[in-house]
Amino acid sequence: MLKPIRRNFFISDLIKRWRLPVIIVARLGIGTVNHTLLTWRFLKAEGMPVAGVILNDLQGKQDASTRTNPGILSRYLEVPLLGVFPHRNGTATTDRETLAEIVEKSLDM
Repeated sequence: MLKPIRRNFFISDLIKRWRLPVIIVARLGIGTVNHTLLTWRFLKAEGMPVAGVILNDLQGKQDASTRTNPGILSRYLEVPLLGVFPHRNGTATTDRETLAEIVEKSLDM
């Protein structure tokens, strides 16, 4: 949100200008709860609508954080947790049909 696009103009300024709802996409792992809640609170304080949060499993590791992050975030966020995007082992690109299938399965979580 605070990545500058040009001098004194950030991604958040662009979102405000375009009046877009935001979907926060956060990695699934250690530090995610803190980063996601900070991002959500910033957007809320700036008056930007947040449609929800998607967690992205980049590493495919099963540990305490990956197991507990979705539940913890669901308790503290005032927006829906839209799903967990699963780890795709060794796949750099995904065709539209495969992506649609993954999203369908993730929404059934």
